[in-house]
Amino acid sequence: MTQTPTDALRLVPVEPTRGMMDAANRVDWTNEDERATIINIWQAMLAAAPASPLPGGGWQDISTAPKDGTLIMVGAPDCGVSLVRWMLDSWIDEQGFTQGSWPTHWMPLPAAPTGDA
Repeated sequence: MTQTPTDALRLVPVEPTRGMMDAANRVDWTNEDERATIINIWQAMLAAAPASPLPGGGWQDISTAPKDGTLIMVGAPDCGVSLVRWMLDSWIDEQGFTQGSWPTHWMPLPAAPTGDA
């Protein structure tokens, strides 16, 4: 099955929330090898992570993307994620190249940081 950007990427807090930690602690790891345990804990924590704080909730269908020259993030199953804008009837990246694959999803860029890091 081909993964879309929606399947492959998810924004999560830098520090796990209490709910994420509780979900990790509920994973039964007694009969698993180390890799399987890590994957199961990761999946439990992702499932318990809060919703995306981005406008629109994250990835959206490309048909809803702005075509006014706004810089956005796009993704496609066979080429990952790029920053592009709609120009000359095509998605153009920051180097001026047309995307080799038509994107399937998009999301707005987050606001620039403010204040001290």
